[in-house]
Order: sequence, then C-alpha cells, then structure tokens
Amino acid sequence: SKDAEAAQKLLWRMAELDMTPNIIIYTNAMGAHWGRPLEELNGICEDMSELGVAATDYFVEQHVSAVLATELKTQQLQETKRAVAQLPVSKKHALASIVKSAKAQ
Repeated sequence: SKDAEAAQKLLWRMAELDMTPNIIIYTNAMGAHWGRPLEELNGICEDMSELGVAATDYFVEQHVSAVLATELKTQQLQETKRAVAQLPVSKKHALASIVKSAKAQ
C-alpha cells in the first residue's frame, strides 16, 4: 500500500539523517502496515529493538491490528474472535508472540 511505502521511506530517510525514530513514529508506521506480510511487520519490530525503542500498549494494539488487518475495538470482540479463528496458523503464532513479548515488558 502507499501508506506502508510512505512509512518505510520516512524510516529510511530518518536513518539516512542519523535520526532515531520514537515510539510515535513506529506506532504510525505499524498502523500503515495493516495487512502487509509478517516479514515487514517483524522488520519494524526488529528495528525498534535494535534502537532500544520500547513498545507501548498502543503500539501492541497497532501490531496486532496489522496482523489481523482489521481495527480492534472492544465493541468488536465477536468480529475479532471470528477473524482470529480464520487466520492461517503462521499469523496465529505471530499474534501469540506479539502478546507474549508485550506481557514480558
């Protein structure tokens, strides 16, 4: 998507300028990557980890949403459960890993 491409360009440009993105930049980048391949989502998390940027609850929400490719809201719990049930096993494992990492922080 164009949003994901724009987010990646921003992150690359910041790296070129030796600027460290903060959690707000990473949260927005993750939000722009809804429905993108897991490798791209993992790349954002790896970059954050390398730079010592800690995930916030809102980042974790965006990360889970990006994997689910749907916006999570508490009133949509039933729809979210159905979406998770239909996910491929690889995405279910990714979600479990995201939640486990968030709990460990």
